[in-house]
Amino acid sequence: YMSGEIADINGLFNVMQRENYIKERKHKYASPRSASARLKAMTGTLLYSAAGLAALAFVGYKGYMLFFRIPALQAQVATNAQIISMPDNGYVKFLLPAGTTEVKAGQPLASISTQLATSFTSPADMKAVADLSPGDLQTLLGRATIETVINSPCDCQVYFPSQPLDGYGYKEAPLMHLLPKDQGLFVRANVPFDKLADVSRIRSVDMQVFGLDEHFSGKVVDARVDEVNRNLSLTIAPDSPLPATAYQKAVSVDLFLGLPFTGQN
Repeated sequence: YMSGEIADINGLFNVMQRENYIKERKHKYASPRSASARLKAMTGTLLYSAAGLAALAFVGYKGYMLFFRIPALQAQVATNAQIISMPDNGYVKFLLPAGTTEVKAGQPLASISTQLATSFTSPADMKAVADLSPGDLQTLLGRATIETVINSPCDCQVYFPSQPLDGYGYKEAPLMHLLPKDQGLFVRANVPFDKLADVSRIRSVDMQVFGLDEHFSGKVVDARVDEVNRNLSLTIAPDSPLPATAYQKAVSVDLFLGLPFTGQN
């Protein structure tokens, strides 16, 4: 249907040509699609939707890990161990059989041979030295060897920080660690000090000890200032006991937070 006037014959042909093109185009795109075309379109739509959802999930995961996770700067398995160290420079001989993992209270651990170190700082000391016999004087001058046997103070498990070799040792060098049997292992983890306010929001802890495939959960039981490293030291009690072989090993620790303003119950 057309209304109005045709100015000239060229205008009539232009209108007819345009109408024919529009009809052809409408007829071409209004034709029903085949099953393969519909399947192809549906597959493409699903792929693009899946890619969009995956990208959205990735961004959400990264955001969660950024705002709701605190990774530990460093962490190590520890316990309230008694550390046996060299009392002075001298020779040490281990008295435990090879492969020993447990000791009884009073059991000999090591024999230490050192020279007595003595100094004289006052006139009274010099007068006392003059009254001594030659044998006692030789002892005081550090020419005598003192033999000392170190015994175990408890029923404990034994951990050697290095291979136990008989020989010369330096003062305060650790010889062995005695781990109490009645106390389990725990984890000490260091985090930045500015995370202290977030400690109350910790809802779960994920830990993996180096060399072990199993992941351990736990709970933060104490927070202290680590003056040496200038950060915050957390004590984490595992929900399941750690094996004795994990002592002193490095641990990967992730602390997951709850929502803000939700204090720990």
